[in-house]
Amino acid sequence: MRFILIILYSVSVLSAQDMDKPTIDDILSVKTMGDLQLSPDRRQLAFRLTTPLLDENRYQRDIYVMEVASGNVRQMTTNDASDYGPVWSPDGKSIVFISTRQNGAQLWKLNMDGGEAQQLTDLPQGAGHPVFSRDGGKIAFLATEMEYFPPQDQEVYTALEDRGSYNRIWVLDLATKETEMITRQPYLFLDMDWSPDGTQLAVAFDTVGTDAVSEDHYVGLLDVENGELEFLTETGRQNNHPRWSPDGDKLAWIGCRSKPYGAYLTMTDVWMWDRESSTITNLTGPAQINIGDDGSLASFAPVWSADGSAVYFYGASGAASHIYRVELSDRVVLQVSNCNTEIHQFALDIAGEKVYFSGSRVDQPYEIFSAGFGDRISQKLSDYNHFWGKYPLSGAEEISYPSTNGYMAHGWLIKPWNYSKTNRYPLVVDLHGGPAWRWANAWGGRYLWHVWSSEGYAIFLANPRGSSGYGERYLRGNYKDFGGGDLEDVLNGVNYLVHQGIADSDNLFVTGYSYGGFLTNAAVSQTDRFNAAVSIAGAFDFVSNWAQTNPVLMEVYYGMPWENPDDYARSPLSRIENIKTPILLIHPKEDRAVHYMQGVEFFTFLQKRGVPSELRIYPDEGHSINQPDHMRDYLQRTWEWFEQYRKD
Repeated sequence: MRFILIILYSVSVLSAQDMDKPTIDDILSVKTMGDLQLSPDRRQLAFRLTTPLLDENRYQRDIYVMEVASGNVRQMTTNDASDYGPVWSPDGKSIVFISTRQNGAQLWKLNMDGGEAQQLTDLPQGAGHPVFSRDGGKIAFLATEMEYFPPQDQEVYTALEDRGSYNRIWVLDLATKETEMITRQPYLFLDMDWSPDGTQLAVAFDTVGTDAVSEDHYVGLLDVENGELEFLTETGRQNNHPRWSPDGDKLAWIGCRSKPYGAYLTMTDVWMWDRESSTITNLTGPAQINIGDDGSLASFAPVWSADGSAVYFYGASGAASHIYRVELSDRVVLQVSNCNTEIHQFALDIAGEKVYFSGSRVDQPYEIFSAGFGDRISQKLSDYNHFWGKYPLSGAEEISYPSTNGYMAHGWLIKPWNYSKTNRYPLVVDLHGGPAWRWANAWGGRYLWHVWSSEGYAIFLANPRGSSGYGERYLRGNYKDFGGGDLEDVLNGVNYLVHQGIADSDNLFVTGYSYGGFLTNAAVSQTDRFNAAVSIAGAFDFVSNWAQTNPVLMEVYYGMPWENPDDYARSPLSRIENIKTPILLIHPKEDRAVHYMQGVEFFTFLQKRGVPSELRIYPDEGHSINQPDHMRDYLQRTWEWFEQYRKD
């Protein structure tokens, strides 16, 4: 396949013609903070700081602890390994974390009064996701049990489901230093929480272990002594992050609302199981809040109040994220936080009515913030990305406009630095992935927004129907309609910005990643109004995409290909003869969400039809292109591709 160009080495980066303008390396140098954990006494905040080391083409991850009263920070780990995922012991005297410093990812312990870190596990398959028992004597964690097969000179598959390895639950006894695998079921375990009495683990798990077959996730009770597992939830929903109430009488978790639709197309809710009555209650329906995070599977667990009378949770409403509370007595959902900074990861001080979080805005790179419940303005506690303060960054303006079928569509506008109402500007339309995701007023860690805006571009971050955060009707707006109503929302947004006198109709560009890459492919197959396009990890043919990577996502929206062949036929492939727009295709080689052969197929058709096109495939990358050299390369080439077709 000589038409495929594989990038192995970095190329020169976008030079800063004006030192007052940001460069691609500025974008890639931004540090991020995550894994926030508040100490039991609420006085210290542990977190993971990730520092890009561009010259070494890698990231440095270390554990830090901040005194929240003074803001003083201590760096707890210093080595070339990745240290992350800190968890406080119940007495607050130590931290357990994950480190790659010896034999892969293993659990390590660090005493807060000083001394060297102590290695706790040394399993050949590694260990992760540590959870302390309430008395601090044991740690449950996840580790893979490998089933070894005789070596052979060919790959043999007898089913879509891969039962070769699973995350099992192990328990480490800190007194004896012994580890024991306590689950034998052929299930993939995702998360767990100790019951207050230490006899049970509430667990989230998948019975098949692969999204090629199902994305159902269950919640159950695992007996720590004998390993018996009791199912609490039924099939047909994604459920995750079970958390015990303080008295152990109840269990809360995040799960899908509507069984017929499953993941992607339904709202998420906080669910509760009551031990005494053995009943399960939806605490938050019919609230139109995307609870737990954007996308198909919740990232954030619910948090119980100290007296067990309420549950706190993360959710997105509109284009903003907040912390909410639901009272068990009346199931009334109240918004707790109200700050003007997007929350990425958080730790709650419920007694002090405060949230600590890693946050950002379009014009504010990631930092650690705090905000009192109800505070509009958040307090910045760190300054790791202060170098961006020298640039007069453009913020984001939320916009909404009428589209088809009675929809009001949504998005964000980033104006160019030199914006004047008397001028029109080249417009870049940036399309998000998902599809059940959204653009928020948040920093774009892998996007050219501030490079473009400094060079006279306006940027439209479109949240078309199918995006999360705008309620269930909007979320389902692209059901059996990929590249239909959602694309109409995007194009009507372009019309709106042209009508407002902001966008130059002769200088329009479109790009997107994942589902945004598909929507880019759909756009160039239905209109030639864009000067150029860049599609990253985007699907081209629905049938082959269904078979190559993640069939369940396509089945949720379209059913089986043989049941709905006409629906599957309405992919960009069906309109290949319409495409005239020059397009750059970018694909990760090891992508399991959208196979790189989608790009190969598209490129072959484009080349046969004489459409200006280029395909770049990056080795050793999954769905997200993460290696700094590869990120630098595709950002540089995206910039050059649009500049090549920009009209004066």
